[in-house]
Amino acid sequence: LLPGSRAFLAWLRRTGKQYVFLSNTGSKCSEECRKKLQSPPYQLDPQPLPHDTIYTAAEAQIAYLQENVPRGSKLFVVSGGGDFWLGELRKGHEELVASWEIRTSLSDAEAKQWATIA
Repeated sequence: LLPGSRAFLAWLRRTGKQYVFLSNTGSKCSEECRKKLQSPPYQLDPQPLPHDTIYTAAEAQIAYLQENVPRGSKLFVVSGGGDFWLGELRKGHEELVASWEIRTSLSDAEAKQWATIA
């Protein structure tokens, strides 16, 4: 943890300020980050962080895809964090996501074919 982070969180709570922790991780959802911040040596406070106070890069990417990628699109996803994102992506958008061709790997021939239609 950064020096002063516990004191800063205490000040935010004490003064009633609204806050959100932004994480650049693309391999975890906010709940996993929240759990990490509740365990040593990362524990910020004995009181758990509220569920809506952490927003990750993965969640921002998911929201972007859901709002901007049209039906029937082809998506090549580079992900080093497993496939948790796919379940999150489908939440509330099952039909849209089902219309996409989502791949996490391509053969050379497939890559060439996708490149011609991109």
